[in-house]
Amino acid sequence: MKKLTIITSLVFVVLSREAKAFLPPEFFVQGLTSVWAILAGGIAVALAPFLIAIKQIKVYFSKYKKLIIFLIIQNIVLGLVAGAVFYYKFYKPLYYESSLFSQGNSGVYQEELDMDLLELASLNENYIVKDGVLRDRENDKEIVDANFSISIEDLEQEIKNKENVYFIDIREIEEFNAGHIEGSKHYRGMDLELDVIYELFSLNEESFNKSQIVLVCHDGGRGRIQAKRIGLTNIKYIVGGIEVFSDWQSDYISLTGPVFPDYEIFGDKYQKDFQMNSSDAIDLIKNDPDVLLIDGRHKVYFDKEHIDGSMQLNIGRMTSEEYENALAKVLEKKGGEIILVCNRYGELFHANLLFLRLERDYGFDDSNFHIVFNQFDDFRNNPDIKIVLN
Repeated sequence: MKKLTIITSLVFVVLSREAKAFLPPEFFVQGLTSVWAILAGGIAVALAPFLIAIKQIKVYFSKYKKLIIFLIIQNIVLGLVAGAVFYYKFYKPLYYESSLFSQGNSGVYQEELDMDLLELASLNENYIVKDGVLRDRENDKEIVDANFSISIEDLEQEIKNKENVYFIDIREIEEFNAGHIEGSKHYRGMDLELDVIYELFSLNEESFNKSQIVLVCHDGGRGRIQAKRIGLTNIKYIVGGIEVFSDWQSDYISLTGPVFPDYEIFGDKYQKDFQMNSSDAIDLIKNDPDVLLIDGRHKVYFDKEHIDGSMQLNIGRMTSEEYENALAKVLEKKGGEIILVCNRYGELFHANLLFLRLERDYGFDDSNFHIVFNQFDDFRNNPDIKIVLN
């Protein structure tokens, strides 16, 4: 015991001396037999490392004061620069669309609200479309509206739990007739309003609030637009649209037809017979003053620039009233040549759909139909074509 007392006392003395915290003389007299002596020694041992560290920091700081201050300022500046880069390059561009920063539909730019996935990707360099899904170019994260979207996995779980789930197919009637989710009801997305939803499923306010309304379209683009426009979180679109069923076998959701209905709607000729290259279209415009020019691109692009004398008509972007008004102008040109300009697959689909209806419902001659796909730059760069700029 005496040996242990001497060793412990020496440790306390050395540590305390380094820390400038000396023990009282009574400690050595009382040894380890006094509770107060043991307590004082314990406090000395506990405080000594901190006091030693503070002493060494003071010595180090006084020796390298300028270097330390420089490093602190440098890190503050670098942090501010990194924060600014992150904000303007990543946070701000994704603020309205990313599930990381979902804000509902408040403050959403109207132009972006009306865009489909491909068009959003073309306007924002941080977006890329991969396998029909809009993703963040940097981290490959899927860009969805968390408040207004539902994955096929979550949808199946809600059905499994016997939630009140109702499907509205918001595509065009030809798409719906070719194949749809069993039990869904059809209503064009551009005409969809809240009172229509109540009526479709015989809902009142109470039953509606307990229900999940699911909007179905081809790839999620049209559903996203309409869900955000209405702005209620129990009205959602399927992420990826009906296309997700191409590689997803569901035990709770079945389709009445194929996932990709193009062939059932159009057959072969609507995929190839109407294609025209820009040079032939330019010759036709120059030689036929009565040719009808239809611009099937998104209205944002049409308003920015379009061929002089062309009219904007995109079935998927118009209410029924807008479509009927535009159709009336087309019917006035029956018997003449029609050139339709579009840039993207969705626009090409609706161009074919317009021609199908003109032939089927109004007796147009399909030999007068011409589609110029993804060649608008050639019109812009040709001196014989007048482009209206806004």
